Amino acid sequence: MDGDREDEGMGLPHRAEELLRLLQEDARAGFLAWDPSDGKLTSDAYFRRLLGFDDFAPQDLRAHFEGMLDAKGLAWWRAQLTAEHEGTATGTLRLKTADGAHLELAVRVVPDPESERGGLLFVCRSITAQRHAERELKATIQRLKEAKQLARIGSWWWNVHTGEVDWSDEVFKIFRLDRHTFTPQIDSILALSPWPEDQKRDRELIQKAIESRAPGSYEQRFLRPDGSVGYYQSTFRGIYESDDLVAMRGTVQDITERKQAEAERQRNAENLRVTLDSIGDAVIATDVDGCVVRMNPVAEKLTGWPIADATGQPLSEVFRIVNLYSRETVDNPVEKVLRTNGVVGLANHTVLISREGVEHQIADSGAPIRAEDGETVGVVLVFRDVTNEYALQERLRQSEKMEAIGQLAGGVAHDFNNVLTGIMGSAELLADHIEDSEDARELVSIIVRSSEQAAELTGQLLSFARKEPARMIQFDVHDVLGDALGILRRTVGPHVTIETKLDAEQSMVEGDPMQLQSSFINLGINAAQSMPNGGRLTVHTHPVTLSAAECEVSPFDVTEGRYVAIEVSDTGHGIPPDVLERIFEPFFTTKGPQKGTGLGLAAVYGAVHCAGGSITATSEVDQGTTFRVLLPLLESVRAAKADDPEVDVVATPAKGHILVVDDEPMVRATAETMLRRYGYEVELATDGRDAVERFRDHHHEIDLVLLDMIMPEMGGRECFEQLKTIDPGVKVILCSGFNHPHDVEMMSKAGLVARIDKPFRRETLRRTIEKALEEG
Repeated sequence: MDGDREDEGMGLPHRAEELLRLLQEDARAGFLAWDPSDGKLTSDAYFRRLLGFDDFAPQDLRAHFEGMLDAKGLAWWRAQLTAEHEGTATGTLRLKTADGAHLELAVRVVPDPESERGGLLFVCRSITAQRHAERELKATIQRLKEAKQLARIGSWWWNVHTGEVDWSDEVFKIFRLDRHTFTPQIDSILALSPWPEDQKRDRELIQKAIESRAPGSYEQRFLRPDGSVGYYQSTFRGIYESDDLVAMRGTVQDITERKQAEAERQRNAENLRVTLDSIGDAVIATDVDGCVVRMNPVAEKLTGWPIADATGQPLSEVFRIVNLYSRETVDNPVEKVLRTNGVVGLANHTVLISREGVEHQIADSGAPIRAEDGETVGVVLVFRDVTNEYALQERLRQSEKMEAIGQLAGGVAHDFNNVLTGIMGSAELLADHIEDSEDARELVSIIVRSSEQAAELTGQLLSFARKEPARMIQFDVHDVLGDALGILRRTVGPHVTIETKLDAEQSMVEGDPMQLQSSFINLGINAAQSMPNGGRLTVHTHPVTLSAAECEVSPFDVTEGRYVAIEVSDTGHGIPPDVLERIFEPFFTTKGPQKGTGLGLAAVYGAVHCAGGSITATSEVDQGTTFRVLLPLLESVRAAKADDPEVDVVATPAKGHILVVDDEPMVRATAETMLRRYGYEVELATDGRDAVERFRDHHHEIDLVLLDMIMPEMGGRECFEQLKTIDPGVKVILCSGFNHPHDVEMMSKAGLVARIDKPFRRETLRRTIEKALEEG
């Protein structure tokens, strides 16, 4: 046969009938015809297209066809050419087509009825897609099998009528049971979970699924043969014939590892919850969108948001923060963290406003929450309430400021008292020379009185600075208040109503009653001046107990214990906040010129401080002001002892050698003149070092040393100690306008005979010196 001949010219009518029958039997099939007489192959157009040729086959189609076959296919093909064919033979060929594609053919071999020499017809049908699908199906089944094994999923079948149960191998593996020794039946299966409550629940679930005809699912724990506990999940559904349930089928999956992981996560979550609930800082966690997902109780308390209400809310809604001073909204820390992908902190003076409007100063930091792969999945904020810390720092700054102001006040008082000493002493000495001039004597008297008034101001400064020792006696503060209120009632006028509420049952304190009486009068007068159109002045006493924590944050040197509180309140115009924080500063006043020195409240501050107490003020503009004084109560009360009355010393001719030690020339000159007029011999030293040298050379001649405290080169205390080294019996009178109480106390214990404060009257100086010399 000719290889490029068309199909319709291949044979006789009965061959065509046979071909038609075969083609009808094998749809989409092509054929090859082999003629043993010449060994050639012919084909139809469909088969040539399967092989990747054009409509015309090559001249030697057999050679090309056999070159396309694999070894197995070629052997089968050649075997067919030499075999005796009485009927139909079938086989499969794999070959590579002319265009490079792989092709699988299902081949049916029949004798060629038109061939006289045993020709064969090969009817070929492509099964490439079918075999590919079969292989894919087989691979899918294998993958499904492997997946079920990896996922530990088995299958089961239950014949409802017979009770027979069939398990796959994986089910036996899940329960760690031997197929040969364990027979799965409903009762034996339920017995794998020997917990009655579990069995009851399982039966109810199965019954419910049967009645509803809906698929069912449940999770169950079971007991392994070794006594360990595992978990499985079963899904099932019924199989019905008409309305009759005939079987149920389902799956079993081992979920032990998942359950263990869930239990571990729950333990970790509980540990995290306990940890967060136990720490003192507040914690808020958000997702990447900035919405709250977790809060601990401290955060709930500070924000005022319960976790149930806060979950899912934007952080800016729950965590409202503003600047303490500008009140402007502070940037959302979550946005900062997500923008920088690092740890951020809030600026100082950040205030958290709670849901109820309560404000807390806070310090905080934010950090990203990262997954195992490093991706940021949220933000955690850790913050704490530092309101008390800021208050403590503010009080410390205020205390340090007041201490510095006190030191300044003491220094001013020292220099001023030296000047006043010269003025007052010179005025008294001048009076001796103008006995015949009444006008001149009056002028001198004015100088002396003015100096005394100025000395009172320096006394207030020293009281504020705590450098002026007070008379420390025991007294009933109610008595002092009564005297002060009596003076106030005669002073403030009828437009101010004074009310008292003395609720303190115990009111014995220790201090200087005169200083405190002046303080209460000062507070009352200030209150009256704040109510020019009338109002109410209330004085209230009541007991107070200070804790150690309260004492720690107080700017005053107070100790834990019982106190009496004296509150002086008015209904006046109040004090603005910027003024309130400065009211105890010396020389600070809001009154006009000639209406105040600015020392009144400073003196009150000092008097209360000297008594071991504290004073604070609260005020609202147009609502009034309250001053609160706390004085420590005496645990045991002893009778108060009044000072001995001063007795005038009869002037006698003075005898003695006095060393005057002072760095101020004016004071030395004034003291020298006064003492020489009384008849004393006087020697002058310009400072402590000069005094020590002079005393070392003449201590046998010197009867008394009049010693200043504050001097350059060598101060009064060091000078006193060196004088005592030279002569332990030396008599020293301390004469200073500025003293450190600790130094005075140490010098008194070491033998200081007396003390006189600048500025002094000459008569006071004379009596003090005479008394000191007489006692010796």
